[in-house]
Amino acid sequence: MIIGNGLLANCLKGYDRSDILFLASGVSDSKCEDSAEFERERMLLVDQINRNQEKLIVYFSTCSIHDPAMSDNMYVRRKLEYEALVQSQCQHYLIVRVSNLVGKGGNPNNIFNFFLNSVYEGKSFRLWANAKRNLILTEDFARILNDILQNRLEGKANSVIHIFNPRYYTALEIVEGIESFTGKKAIFELVDKASEAYVIDSLAETEFNHLGIDTENYLTRILETHFMEYKSAESLAS
Repeated sequence: MIIGNGLLANCLKGYDRSDILFLASGVSDSKCEDSAEFERERMLLVDQINRNQEKLIVYFSTCSIHDPAMSDNMYVRRKLEYEALVQSQCQHYLIVRVSNLVGKGGNPNNIFNFFLNSVYEGKSFRLWANAKRNLILTEDFARILNDILQNRLEGKANSVIHIFNPRYYTALEIVEGIESFTGKKAIFELVDKASEAYVIDSLAETEFNHLGIDTENYLTRILETHFMEYKSAESLAS
């Protein structure tokens, strides 16, 4: 059973199972500071846990927990709080920390959508010079999670795992890739700030290799898979 209707929930639809509760609903904007939104997520979480103790409960958290620049962020603090709640209240659980999911739709404020829309629409933005981001396609994420649940759950149940791309990108690399794809020049102010959620977890790289997911030209694959309408006529002709 899947709880949610956003980017994360939608990518899991092909892998839904009656014996698993996928908690894919809640605050999706990491910049949200509305306590009421987080309280709604907490209440939903408690209610669903109480209703589904017989199921394996999969709760989705964030790899941003590992980013020192996000340590005071309300979104990150609440995710840690909810992880602890799941660990204390669930008999059978798997906490999945996710990096930056990319696919069709989703929150317009997520980092990839923000960069893509800003470049395409000619809007100026601030770009952190020393920031790195980890991008993973929704379909790759869903395949990896399904493989873990089907074949590698032994030893992983009642624990925290991380699903992310072994390949990291600087913020500038992402913007330059979008520029090349759209044929449009980004307008930004380079700011001397750093941010990186660096994760050490061999499971993710093992899964990428096991499923034959190639990280070479991954950014191009993201753009060509989900965002062809942004590709300019000039880029298509080149």
